[in-house]
Amino acid sequence: MGVSTDGQICFGNVYEDGFEFPWDAGDGDLEDWWRKQNGFDQSKDYPAEGWLEYGKEFEAAHPCPVELVNYCSGEYPMWMLAVPSTCKSSSRGYPEKFQPSELVVPEAELKAFHDFCIKYDLVPEEDAAWYLTSYWG
Repeated sequence: MGVSTDGQICFGNVYEDGFEFPWDAGDGDLEDWWRKQNGFDQSKDYPAEGWLEYGKEFEAAHPCPVELVNYCSGEYPMWMLAVPSTCKSSSRGYPEKFQPSELVVPEAELKAFHDFCIKYDLVPEEDAAWYLTSYWG
């Protein structure tokens, strides 16, 4: 079993080691927590083929405005929240081309990101910024 290292770049907020996010009180899964916050009803009975369609429709109607990014390692995670469309990564041995002009934060997504951070008391001392990080998985 090998260890991969990833380079990452994204726009967002870095949080101190040990920071408690709202979803940590549950199962620690941001996506599950977000679905519950937006009324996703997992108790409904759907036929197997209907469940997938319902999930896709729900996700399209309620996209999560943040992405949780581990900027340390799998064994010792440290977290930041990023605007999802700004996240780019590259695994060791697989360079990814990108143009610096791609490093933009769409205004509507930035507003949704900031609104989310304010609503759930996730505003750190420093303003959101571009971060180049690494992940050792």
